[in-house]
Amino acid sequence: MNRYRNADSKIEQRVQTTNRRPHEYTVFDTKTRSKKRFRIKKKNLVFTAAAVFMALTIPIIFATAANTNEVAKMAQVSMQATQGMSKTASEQSATPPAATNGNLTSDLTDEAVVASAAPTDPVPSADPNAIASDTAVKTMTAYSVITPGTNDPFIAVIQQRLMDLDYMDQDDPTTLYGPATTQAIEYFQRKNGLPQDGVAGVETQTVLFSNEAKPYTVSDGDSGPDVQSIQDRLVELGYTVDHTGYFGSDTTKAVKYFQKMNGLSSDGNVGSNTREILYSETAEPSLEYTAAKKAAAAASAAPCKSSTPSSSGSPKPSASASASSSPKPSASASASSSSAPKDTSKVEAFINAALAQLGKTYVLGGKGPDVFDCSGLVYYALKASGNGIPYMTSYGWGDAGQYMKISSIKDLKRGDVVCERGHVGIYLGDGQIVNASSSNGKIIISKDVFNSNYWVGHWVCGRRLF
Repeated sequence: MNRYRNADSKIEQRVQTTNRRPHEYTVFDTKTRSKKRFRIKKKNLVFTAAAVFMALTIPIIFATAANTNEVAKMAQVSMQATQGMSKTASEQSATPPAATNGNLTSDLTDEAVVASAAPTDPVPSADPNAIASDTAVKTMTAYSVITPGTNDPFIAVIQQRLMDLDYMDQDDPTTLYGPATTQAIEYFQRKNGLPQDGVAGVETQTVLFSNEAKPYTVSDGDSGPDVQSIQDRLVELGYTVDHTGYFGSDTTKAVKYFQKMNGLSSDGNVGSNTREILYSETAEPSLEYTAAKKAAAAASAAPCKSSTPSSSGSPKPSASASASSSPKPSASASASSSSAPKDTSKVEAFINAALAQLGKTYVLGGKGPDVFDCSGLVYYALKASGNGIPYMTSYGWGDAGQYMKISSIKDLKRGDVVCERGHVGIYLGDGQIVNASSSNGKIIISKDVFNSNYWVGHWVCGRRLF
């Protein structure tokens, strides 16, 4: 019995073992498959991460390489441009500047350049392409400090930028860092919150050629020679202001009053438009000035009326008045008109009066006898030569329809007034113009103007007065 029982138990154990093994195989197979799936997912994640990393990194690597090549190219171009400039300077140093510099300056400026320039100084050029290349070299490299009294091709670029921002009158740029350029730099520094030393330092040039550079205006809190000149002119027109050279509240009030009288926006700031009208002959004086002038004229006329004898009657005075008013002026007019050569003498007197001022200092708003701006020189020469033509700015001369208009610069004749954008001069003949030059800081003779990029490029018209 025991033997059968043991056999039955062994059979039962075998059956149980056999029934249990398929379950174990199933669990083992499930675990194995899940492990395989995990490994596959892991590999997929790693591959995806690697692909994303490469997709982001490769463009950056190529961009960095391209930028490195570009920087190397820019450095090479800068080095070549600098070497080219120095080579040009050494090649041209044997040639006197006066022989190659007809467009930029007069004979007086040429002499100054010859006297002050070192043998390695580049020869000034009026070619815009040359100025553009100088700008590119300065931009790719660092700005250098330029002090008053020096000659440098980049000074022409600085002057042009100052003219564009109304710190200098429009003029033919030069390579000379003269008094007018120094003054313009000081005004720019004042307006843009920089130290007013008149030196074109690195900081000043950086701001000057940036989009944040502020144009010329004079406003409350400013001081300087231009403020003094504005105050003097306001007083001439009957506006109450102190001659302190400081733009205070009284000057602001007077400027607003002037702007209102002349149809300008009365903000109290003197910008290019206000300045242009302020120094013109058509500037409207104050109401008080006009009233006082009328009262003075009435007072001076009153004694003449009372001194006239009542017994003289009306017919005789009117007859004598008509006799004196019509025949005599017409006779003198016919006499003057019959002498045609007088026109030539007027032209020569006009030119001689202008030439007598050669070398005198340029000052904005100056009308002589010691300092002039461009329109002030024309006005002074006309007045000194006995021609009663009122003062006009460069824009006024351009619009002066009462005088014959010369449309082409090649048709100018001796004695014609030359009207440029923001500048004016007197034509001498042979391609020469006498003018008060802001870039030179004095009165000069500009030569070869028919081939000058400035004089041809800024041409408006000519005006024939005689």
